[in-house]
Amino acid sequence: MFTSGGQLDLLTFGGMRGGGGGKGGGGGQSAPPQGRTYVDPVDGTVFVESPYEAMLGGGVNPDGTPRQTAAEQYNAHLRERKASELTASNAKTAEADKAKADAATAFTTDKGTAYNNALANVRRTFELQGLNPDTYMTSDIAPKLSSINTGITDAAGLKGAYSDNLGSDIINQLTTGSRTKATGSYDTMFGPNYTNTLVPDTGIDSNVNTILDEQFNPLQTQLKNAFDRNTLDQRGYDAALASLGQKRTAAQGTVRDLGQTILNEDRGYINDIVGKGRTDISNLSLNQTFDPGIYDKQARDRAASEAASFGGELRSKVGGSKFADISELLNAGGSAQGATNPTAANTTPLGGGLTKSPFYVDPTEEENKGRGLGNTGAF
Repeated sequence: MFTSGGQLDLLTFGGMRGGGGGKGGGGGQSAPPQGRTYVDPVDGTVFVESPYEAMLGGGVNPDGTPRQTAAEQYNAHLRERKASELTASNAKTAEADKAKADAATAFTTDKGTAYNNALANVRRTFELQGLNPDTYMTSDIAPKLSSINTGITDAAGLKGAYSDNLGSDIINQLTTGSRTKATGSYDTMFGPNYTNTLVPDTGIDSNVNTILDEQFNPLQTQLKNAFDRNTLDQRGYDAALASLGQKRTAAQGTVRDLGQTILNEDRGYINDIVGKGRTDISNLSLNQTFDPGIYDKQARDRAASEAASFGGELRSKVGGSKFADISELLNAGGSAQGATNPTAANTTPLGGGLTKSPFYVDPTEEENKGRGLGNTGAF
């Protein structure tokens, strides 16, 4: 027996199987099997299997085509869903890849634009300061920009990567380097002993001795004349010479101090020249060249000029200073040889208002004799 749909009428068929006879035949009828339920765990679609499908399969449709069972429908649904998911996933991946590629292209473009803009700004800064940027392009500008460009790895890093003051910063760095190099060369030429070597102390003593000789040598000659005329005996002569030596030593210290003062002034002039060179280095512009030899020549020329005028300056400072007097020297000799002998200090040989000693020498006369040196002994 079949249903109107063409399927086996299981109820009728089961009844037929169970009607085997009256007596003792009632226990042969059995219940049909239960169908199963299939649920898609992702989208929740449910497929239910009927008892007939569980027993006989899907059967056929009214048009004669095979009818799918619930299990077949469930499996087909899973395949369709996964295919749809794969298509969507592939589309999403492609979209993400395209967005990533577009972003990379935009980043590369923006990065190049930022580099070119920074380069243009740097060039402009150099030109405004009277500098040719091409002179420093290979050695300084390009390496600096390249270093910054390499450090930019994403779009976020573009912002502020190239400072508006980049050109000025590069110029300042180059200027500092140039000044440092110039300072090194300058320090090599103008060492700590440069000034004292150029203006040594040795220039003092010869000029001091010349001036002292002009004043003390005539006095020594006058004392020798007094000794030769027996105005002074040996003891008096030695005492007068000792006094002369003491006065010369004192005078030498005084005149040498004056000479040292002049020498220190001369060294000050040299130090001013050297100091000006250092100031010029600190103000050195990038497009300026620096030659320490210019300042060395100025210093040497000034040192030579000061050395030539040193003697005259020393004489001017000494002026009319008189460091010894013949009367004082003769008196020192007379005091040493005693009042019993004719002395240059006593007006008479024995004192007491007696007649003038024939050995008496007027100190003024001796002084006048000794000072007869023209303008070289004007003290």
